[in-house]
Amino acid sequence: MKLKARIFRKQNGMSMVSWLLLLVLVIAISIPATKIVQIYINSFHIAVALKDIKLNKLFQLNVNDPKIIKTKLLKSLAILNVTEVTPGEITVTNADDKCIVRIQHHYKEKILFDRYFTLDVDESVELPTTNK
Repeated sequence: MKLKARIFRKQNGMSMVSWLLLLVLVIAISIPATKIVQIYINSFHIAVALKDIKLNKLFQLNVNDPKIIKTKLLKSLAILNVTEVTPGEITVTNADDKCIVRIQHHYKEKILFDRYFTLDVDESVELPTTNK
Protein backbone atom coordinates (compact mmCIF):
# COMPACT_ATOMS: atom_id res chain seq x y z
CA MET A 1 0.00 0.00 0.00
CA LYS A 2 2.83 2.41 0.80
CA LEU A 3 4.46 1.66 -2.55
CA LYS A 4 1.39 2.80 -4.47
CA ALA A 5 1.18 5.98 -2.43
CA ARG A 6 4.75 6.94 -3.38
CA ILE A 7 4.23 6.29 -7.10
CA PHE A 8 1.10 8.39 -7.45
CA ARG A 9 2.29 11.27 -5.32
CA LYS A 10 1.29 14.71 -6.63
CA GLN A 11 4.24 16.72 -7.96
CA ASN A 12 4.72 20.37 -7.07
CA GLY A 13 6.40 22.85 -9.41
CA MET A 14 7.80 22.50 -12.89
CA SER A 15 9.81 19.55 -14.12
CA MET A 16 13.32 19.87 -15.56
CA VAL A 17 12.05 19.33 -19.13
CA SER A 18 9.55 22.18 -18.85
CA TRP A 19 12.29 24.47 -17.47
CA LEU A 20 14.50 23.60 -20.45
CA LEU A 21 11.65 24.27 -22.88
CA LEU A 22 11.00 27.61 -21.25
CA LEU A 23 14.69 28.50 -21.48
CA VAL A 24 14.81 27.61 -25.17
CA LEU A 25 11.72 29.72 -25.81
CA VAL A 26 13.19 32.74 -24.01
CA ILE A 27 16.46 32.44 -25.95
CA ALA A 28 14.62 32.04 -29.26
CA ILE A 29 12.72 35.27 -28.63
CA SER A 30 15.55 37.31 -27.12
CA ILE A 31 18.16 36.82 -29.86
CA PRO A 32 16.09 38.45 -32.65
CA ALA A 33 14.76 41.03 -30.21
CA THR A 34 18.24 42.27 -29.34
CA LYS A 35 19.05 42.77 -33.02
CA ILE A 36 15.81 44.66 -33.65
CA VAL A 37 16.23 46.86 -30.57
CA GLN A 38 19.76 47.81 -31.67
CA ILE A 39 18.45 48.93 -35.07
CA TYR A 40 15.83 51.14 -33.41
CA ILE A 41 18.46 52.58 -31.06
CA ASN A 42 20.65 53.47 -34.06
CA SER A 43 17.73 55.15 -35.83
CA PHE A 44 17.06 57.15 -32.66
CA HIS A 45 20.72 58.19 -32.58
CA ILE A 46 20.45 59.46 -36.16
CA ALA A 47 17.53 61.68 -35.14
CA VAL A 48 19.47 62.90 -32.08
CA ALA A 49 22.51 63.80 -34.21
CA LEU A 50 20.35 65.85 -36.57
CA LYS A 51 18.62 67.61 -33.69
CA ASP A 52 22.03 68.35 -32.14
CA ILE A 53 23.18 70.08 -35.31
CA LYS A 54 20.01 72.16 -35.42
CA LEU A 55 20.39 73.28 -31.80
CA ASN A 56 24.10 74.08 -32.12
CA LYS A 57 24.16 77.87 -32.62
CA LEU A 58 27.92 78.08 -33.19
CA PHE A 59 27.69 75.58 -36.02
CA GLN A 60 25.19 77.74 -37.92
CA LEU A 61 27.91 80.24 -38.82
CA ASN A 62 29.34 77.78 -41.39
CA VAL A 63 26.01 76.28 -42.42
CA ASN A 64 26.35 77.23 -46.11
CA ASP A 65 29.07 74.66 -46.81
CA PRO A 66 27.67 71.12 -47.37
CA LYS A 67 31.06 69.48 -46.80
CA ILE A 68 31.35 70.96 -43.32
CA ILE A 69 27.82 69.86 -42.49
CA LYS A 70 28.51 66.29 -43.64
CA THR A 71 31.79 65.97 -41.74
CA LYS A 72 30.31 67.39 -38.52
CA LEU A 73 27.30 65.11 -38.85
CA LEU A 74 29.46 62.05 -39.49
CA LYS A 75 31.61 62.91 -36.45
CA SER A 76 28.49 63.28 -34.33
CA LEU A 77 27.20 59.90 -35.57
CA ALA A 78 30.58 58.28 -34.86
CA ILE A 79 30.42 59.55 -31.27
CA LEU A 80 26.98 57.93 -30.97
CA ASN A 81 28.38 54.63 -32.43
CA VAL A 82 26.36 54.81 -35.64
CA THR A 83 29.05 54.00 -38.19
CA GLU A 84 26.75 52.46 -40.82
CA VAL A 85 25.72 55.82 -42.28
CA THR A 86 27.91 56.84 -45.23
CA PRO A 87 28.46 60.33 -46.66
CA GLY A 88 26.46 59.28 -49.73
CA GLU A 89 23.37 58.82 -47.56
CA ILE A 90 23.54 62.41 -46.31
CA THR A 91 22.16 65.10 -48.62
CA VAL A 92 22.50 68.82 -47.99
CA THR A 93 20.24 71.12 -50.02
CA ASN A 94 20.50 74.91 -49.92
CA ALA A 95 17.18 76.71 -50.21
CA ASP A 96 16.41 80.45 -50.00
CA ASP A 97 16.89 81.10 -46.32
CA LYS A 98 17.46 77.59 -45.04
CA CYS A 99 19.60 74.54 -45.51
CA ILE A 100 17.92 71.11 -45.50
CA VAL A 101 19.99 68.22 -44.15
CA ARG A 102 18.57 64.76 -44.82
CA ILE A 103 19.75 61.27 -43.92
CA GLN A 104 18.31 58.27 -45.76
CA HIS A 105 19.58 54.93 -44.50
CA HIS A 106 18.33 51.38 -44.98
CA TYR A 107 18.88 48.76 -42.29
CA LYS A 108 18.60 45.08 -43.18
CA GLU A 109 19.41 42.56 -40.47
CA LYS A 110 19.23 38.81 -40.80
CA ILE A 111 17.11 37.52 -37.95
CA LEU A 112 16.69 33.80 -38.46
CA PHE A 113 17.57 31.61 -41.46
CA ASP A 114 16.16 33.53 -44.46
CA ARG A 115 14.06 36.02 -42.45
CA TYR A 116 15.21 39.63 -42.42
CA PHE A 117 14.17 42.70 -40.48
CA THR A 118 14.34 45.94 -42.50
CA LEU A 119 13.95 49.53 -41.42
CA ASP A 120 14.17 52.63 -43.60
CA VAL A 121 15.36 55.71 -41.76
CA ASP A 122 14.51 59.02 -43.43
CA GLU A 123 15.22 61.96 -41.13
CA SER A 124 15.66 65.59 -42.08
CA VAL A 125 16.19 68.93 -40.40
CA GLU A 126 16.08 72.53 -41.61
CA LEU A 127 18.86 74.88 -40.58
CA PRO A 128 18.48 78.64 -40.95
CA THR A 129 21.28 80.09 -43.07
CA THR A 130 23.24 83.20 -42.30
CA ASN A 131 23.98 85.32 -45.36
CA LYS A 132 27.17 87.34 -45.14
